[in-house]
Amino acid sequence: MILDELNTEALASTLSKRGGRTVALQFAHLHNVRLQWLEVAMPAIYRTQTKINKEAILDAASLQKSLTASANAIAEWMATADEEGKLKGYKKA
Repeated sequence: MILDELNTEALASTLSKRGGRTVALQFAHLHNVRLQWLEVAMPAIYRTQTKINKEAILDAASLQKSLTASANAIAEWMATADEEGKLKGYKKA
């Protein structure tokens, strides 16, 4: 829902005066961290995903597509906990 409200200028903004990740790159980072979890825990699901390149032009539509795909992949991983009684690749603290 947040992405629906952000224009190109907002996606390109950053909170840091010295640079740092833009809003778009923050969303890309979220997606890529999800993929890092999947790479270890569920390699078969991971291979169906596409990492977002930091140098790519990031618009709201492409971010939404990637975030939806990685959210669905994480949900698929989480569903294995119901079947197996534990979440593969996740250790309790």
